[in-house]
Amino acid sequence: PGPLTLFAPTNDAFESLNLPPDTPADVVTNVLLYHVVSGQIDLAVGSIPYTALNGDELVVTVSELERTVNTANIGDTYPASNGVVYIIDAVLIPPTEPSTPPVSQPTSAPLSPAPTPEAGTPSPVTAGDTIEAIIQTI
Repeated sequence: PGPLTLFAPTNDAFESLNLPPDTPADVVTNVLLYHVVSGQIDLAVGSIPYTALNGDELVVTVSELERTVNTANIGDTYPASNGVVYIIDAVLIPPTEPSTPPVSQPTSAPLSPAPTPEAGTPSPVTAGDTIEAIIQTI
């Protein structure tokens, strides 16, 4: 399937979440699907809402000074065979109520935006590899 956009939290972001080992599978699935958007998002200046695969909205904001999804900083960008992967510094938490912020707090200093590799540059990760790494981290 694809194209897809994956917002992939760092291992540090998952570790700081302190997810209990007995967290129900449907809760974990909902959190993971909140990190995936159908279609390839190309970051452009502005603040644009997108619907994640779990059905909740997240907002990607790009300016000259920062790139964020909700309040998580967007770092490196990796093209994938079926979309794009953006590394983020926090685990996105789906809102439980409309007034609840839909993201955990960043776990470290803001990430420096990285340039997107040029077309034709091999990707160091594939979409499947990235998703497996996220699941293994949880």
